[in-house]
Amino acid sequence: MRRFAIVLLVLMVAIGASVVTMGAVGEREDRGLNPALDTVMQAWNSGDVDAFWEHVDPSLSGFSFRQDLLGSLSKEAFQGLYDAGYQVRVVEKHRRTHIYGDTAVATSYIEGAITLPGDVVMTGTWRMSSVWVLRDAGWRMAHYHHSPLVSEVVTDGGAN
Repeated sequence: MRRFAIVLLVLMVAIGASVVTMGAVGEREDRGLNPALDTVMQAWNSGDVDAFWEHVDPSLSGFSFRQDLLGSLSKEAFQGLYDAGYQVRVVEKHRRTHIYGDTAVATSYIEGAITLPGDVVMTGTWRMSSVWVLRDAGWRMAHYHHSPLVSEVVTDGGAN
């Protein structure tokens, strides 16, 4: 029994070390992830839906701002938001990326203002995370999550 426990412990440590090593190697070998993240942030701020969508996986899902349930978004719906007055003026801070083979996780904070259709303006700081997959055409965002730092975000205006 003792031998089994020791073997199990060694196996768990070995697996854990390989996962950590994969993440560390991935950070050194960016493989184009950070440029993709930069493009998405620039496109989000400028309203360039085409540039943004070049880095979106067809399976995209996420949690964002006022959404309670897991959602998905089409390119047409995203363009419709901008056409209806959606504006983003944020800066990204403290980005961290971890690459595990052909999958990556990116986390950061965003600060600034986001205007939703109906002139609802949110200002403050949000936590942001995203999951990326490496496809033949490069890194694609498969999932995102934005959540406000509750003590930081203020919402003004808009019809309720």
